Amino acid sequence: KFTIRVNNDGNGKVLGEMPSDNWIWEISGDYTLDEGKCTISLHDLTGYFGRCASILLTTDLDYVPPREVERIHMERARIKGLDTSIKYGGDYDVIVAGGGPGGVPAAIACARLGSKTLLIHDRPMLGGNASAEIGIPSTGAAVAHIYAREGGIAEEIMRLRDREPEIVGDWTRAMEKLVAAEKNLTVLYNNHVCGVDMDGSTIKSVTAMNIRTLSKSKYSAKVFIDCTGDAWLGYYSGAKYRFGREAEYQHGESLAPNTADTLTMSGCIKSNNMPVFFDAGKEVEYHAPEWVPKLPESEEEFGRDIKVLRVHWWMEADNSYDDIYDGEETRDELLLIMLACYDHMKNHWSKKDTIKNCKMFFTSIINGRRESRRLIGDYILTQDDCISGRTFDDAISYSGWALDIHHPKGIYSGKEGPLHCARHVPMVKVPYRCLYSKNIDNLLFAGRNVSATHIALGTLRVQNTIATLGQAAGTAAALCIKHGETPRGIYERYIRELQQTLIKNDQYIPGFKNEDPGDPCLSAKVRASSFSKTEVFIKEHGTEGPLIPLDVPRGTVFSVLREKGDIKQLYLKLHSSLSTPCTITLHARTERGDMDSINKVGDVVTAQAIVPPMCESWVKFPVNIKIEEHKYISKCRIRVWLDKADGISWRSKENLSFNYSAGELIDGIWKMSANKSFYVSTEEPVDVIANCKPENVINGYSRIIDAERYEWVSDPEQELPQWIELEFQKATDINMISVVFDTDMTNPGTSWGLKFPSVPKCVKDYEIEVYKGS
Repeated sequence: KFTIRVNNDGNGKVLGEMPSDNWIWEISGDYTLDEGKCTISLHDLTGYFGRCASILLTTDLDYVPPREVERIHMERARIKGLDTSIKYGGDYDVIVAGGGPGGVPAAIACARLGSKTLLIHDRPMLGGNASAEIGIPSTGAAVAHIYAREGGIAEEIMRLRDREPEIVGDWTRAMEKLVAAEKNLTVLYNNHVCGVDMDGSTIKSVTAMNIRTLSKSKYSAKVFIDCTGDAWLGYYSGAKYRFGREAEYQHGESLAPNTADTLTMSGCIKSNNMPVFFDAGKEVEYHAPEWVPKLPESEEEFGRDIKVLRVHWWMEADNSYDDIYDGEETRDELLLIMLACYDHMKNHWSKKDTIKNCKMFFTSIINGRRESRRLIGDYILTQDDCISGRTFDDAISYSGWALDIHHPKGIYSGKEGPLHCARHVPMVKVPYRCLYSKNIDNLLFAGRNVSATHIALGTLRVQNTIATLGQAAGTAAALCIKHGETPRGIYERYIRELQQTLIKNDQYIPGFKNEDPGDPCLSAKVRASSFSKTEVFIKEHGTEGPLIPLDVPRGTVFSVLREKGDIKQLYLKLHSSLSTPCTITLHARTERGDMDSINKVGDVVTAQAIVPPMCESWVKFPVNIKIEEHKYISKCRIRVWLDKADGISWRSKENLSFNYSAGELIDGIWKMSANKSFYVSTEEPVDVIANCKPENVINGYSRIIDAERYEWVSDPEQELPQWIELEFQKATDINMISVVFDTDMTNPGTSWGLKFPSVPKCVKDYEIEVYKGS
């Protein structure tokens, strides 16, 4: 509700009270305007997200403005004297629609390979869900798998982002810096693709509308890439697509519903990288207005394990909302849900006293969508492909995030929790055939609109994974230009070139390595000044942190795979400064909050063990922690803690994902910090010595794969500098040298809510010398 004032004078008419959820015109009344400049202002009476689209002034008392959107556009152009003709904007090799985490890498990959590229984006800044105006942190396979952080353009974006100020979800500036560096790339902001011209099954051009001026322009190209998320380019071209959930029988997916429907995962509204809540310095009451939905008061009925006051990922709408055609209604519902959750936390949360001084400050007003249309390619990725780790000859990327599908009722699922499923997957290979259209000859795509089932999308939809799909689609488009081919033709005749080009440009494809016949290094003789014989192969995430004394009870929470069964022993890395052995007590239990769901807390298991004196060692505690099977949730969280013990310290672990937390027990309350842990293992730790021989530099892999397929590491006991030498079998012409340094791919480089550098250390200085003969 609001009023209109002219020169700060109003007539008392309240607008926005009509009983309609649609956009309608209302008559504010008659005003007499003084000669000269007048000020028209809107005065909000709602307090929450009131809005008005247009103000129209007329002296014609018989005038009635149109309600249809297209007619409104025409009338606006008539009144303001705008040119409604469609201008020709130019011809390109490749046009990418959508400047999000898929579109930006796609456009960069095209441009770097020599294609004249146009990137059309409908917002004033790049990034999509990862942009400064939405603020969803980018994540990927490294959360669940070691040595799995996405390389290539995804890594470049991450490195640039890590140099920016402490803003967690803002990837905009990093993307815009990379885009600005490409001479073959033009970016068109604030333009929405609204139509296409076709020649049979081939796209000839796209029409884009400037969302600020409503002017339209046409752009032609040979190849098009749809990275719009909602698949608008594919939709306008007539590309086959799916919307909603497949039935179980369609692909034999045990996690799918019995009957197909049109439900899609809800998006969420994040913080726009601004502080949503702040400490007001005094107690702040909050009681939601009557038009905000009421949520269950008890934590069990509420169904979410709330750890801190923040905008949580599970603040979601019922999945019956259509994010494409009901976008505004969906966004409004998400805002109401945010207020409802804030009300719940302020008035009913068990830890409400800890936030009594907190006040809501700011939130984004843009829905960070998770799912909409999925375009159909020559292959549709399924649940079984993901869980089985199926290999594909045309693999171009991978994922490792869980099959993470949220509850179709959103926040209203209550005690059923926020998830439908979260099934762990191995490194999922993504085939190229999922990235081009089945029935449109020159259409590629990358993003949440790729060719996958609703269930399989659960692992593909996260943004670092999407970035790798974008790089693959962009590279394929450039090869289409190079060879005069269609995307399908690249699969049929040039798939090896596509894979080798991606590998050359730092895209990791599990099971594939550099086999470029033009690379003389692969057949060279290698020798080095030294190599390490003591390097331990790291099998788990995290870097070693300091020893933390057990001057108070301390503990950690971590996840285990349920399929491994009951836990019979726990190994903790402890240090004793005592001169005699010491017996300490451990406690453990399964923890409520598998992926923020409310679960029954397991029985506390207590065990004792003896810590050897004057050393640091792994100490074994015999336990029997029962792990229940679960069809839909693969992991179970475990809390392990130690009693206070003078003279004993516990080795900490840092640079972890959000699956870990650690802290101390103070006055009966756990004070936990995310992304940290203590050294604890469910299996006996055994050091495996890595193969650090110099031949690793020509094994075809640009990262550590396992203890044998490792990297060259010089002997740490010898002084720097160290050297490595490659001797070719014959004189060779060289036009490029690529040197890959280890940027710690054990580090997930991401966190939901925290920011830490993805590349904490690397080689600082090096020289390359080339012997040209006499």
